[in-house]
Amino acid sequence: MDPVWFFAIATIIVVVGIVIAFGQSMNQLENQLNQGEVTRDFTQKLTTRFMVKVAVIEIIPIILIIVGFMHLEEGDGSQGAIIPLAVALLVFIVGLIRLFSSREILQHPNIDKETTAYFQTTQKTAMMLSAAFPVIAFVAFMM
Repeated sequence: MDPVWFFAIATIIVVVGIVIAFGQSMNQLENQLNQGEVTRDFTQKLTTRFMVKVAVIEIIPIILIIVGFMHLEEGDGSQGAIIPLAVALLVFIVGLIRLFSSREILQHPNIDKETTAYFQTTQKTAMMLSAAFPVIAFVAFMM
């Protein structure tokens, strides 16, 4: 197997996992908004749970990245790397679209300024965390 596939698979796992974890966190936030007021304690716990999920999601992709770099010399050149990188890029773009499309929670009648700031911060964090692995895949492709 071409080592670039390790990077593509790592990217797919991370992007899909972070999008799912973000969606779960936003569902919990919306449920709390439906029940009443969102407290700072709730958002802190939600952030902690989101970050723990992301850390667990990234375990296998980090191992795949290490294996990919170990086998990078064995690759058949950049010709075979176009498809895995295209797949990784496509998954990343779809993930970003999904993260951007979750803004409907901002229209909730019970949302306040602090909760809006929490949502926007978490959304940007999810975007940046999911962007790390496609960047690593691109760097590996250039090597």
